[in-house]
Amino acid sequence: MDTPPSPHPRQPPGGGTGRRFAAALAIGAAAVGVRWLLEPILAPYQLFLAPGVAAPLVTFLHGAGPGWLTLVVTTAASVVLFVAPHIAPGEPITGPVLAGLLNTAAAIGGILVIAALQRSRTHAQRQAEAAVSAEQRARRRDTYLREFMDHTSALMYVKDLEGRYVLVNNRFGEIFPEMKDRWQGTRSDAWFPPETARKRVAIDDAVIDSGKSETYEETVPLADGRHTWVSVKFPIVDAAGRTIAVGGVSTDVTELHNARADLERKEQVLRNLIEIQEQEKQLLCSEFHDGLIQYAVGAKMLLESLRRTGLGPTEDGALDDAILALARGI
Repeated sequence: MDTPPSPHPRQPPGGGTGRRFAAALAIGAAAVGVRWLLEPILAPYQLFLAPGVAAPLVTFLHGAGPGWLTLVVTTAASVVLFVAPHIAPGEPITGPVLAGLLNTAAAIGGILVIAALQRSRTHAQRQAEAAVSAEQRARRRDTYLREFMDHTSALMYVKDLEGRYVLVNNRFGEIFPEMKDRWQGTRSDAWFPPETARKRVAIDDAVIDSGKSETYEETVPLADGRHTWVSVKFPIVDAAGRTIAVGGVSTDVTELHNARADLERKEQVLRNLIEIQEQEKQLLCSEFHDGLIQYAVGAKMLLESLRRTGLGPTEDGALDDAILALARGI
């Protein structure tokens, strides 16, 4: 895994601020001490050799701030230790002053040059780190995108404006084995039936022309039968808003489609059953009204007519019971 750069700026060599300035003072003191030891053999015009050497060295090691401090400290020490003792009343001091100015100017120039070089190096390092960081982020985004695409059950793909595949996920190789490792730069008509390929090309062109996404359903024959897919195609635009490619996501909804068709079949069967039951109810009502009821009414009327035949008390009671039973049934 890529390691992102540290968000904290790189510290200059030498550690923290206090230690840097302490090191600067130590180097300045050492330079003045060396100059003092070499006093017997150094000419008067080399009085300011300590700041001329120490200040650029400190700048190189610890930065411009400690370098300026070293320049001030060593110059002051040189004036006190080496210039003042050589000045006699009434004698000109042009030589030592000129030598001091030249050495100080050389020290200032060395500090400025070294500081500029260090800033340039720091800027270059930051640019390099930024470029590396940008490259790492780009690689990480590519990894995220690839992992996301390759771990989804949907087909994901990108085509250029000519209809050629420029990116597909691993699901393509699982669903269409013949396309695995051979899809790059090919078109839909190389892999799909003509009617399916024409429909896809037409939708691609519509997305490019309109700049809007399109959703549609299609059926594609596979080795295990025909599968139904719901596809969403959308334009991919650049920073200027121009369409540069067409992206697509196709989801296999065969099981959902089959379940929906099965549900519709069951609903139709249920509707047919209800219609048959209603017809049977109507038939039963008709049979009762036009058949059984009519027969019962006729039988009641016949029994009632027997009363006029002069039956005995026993038969007359039984006749009344039969008529009453028929009346209740009717």
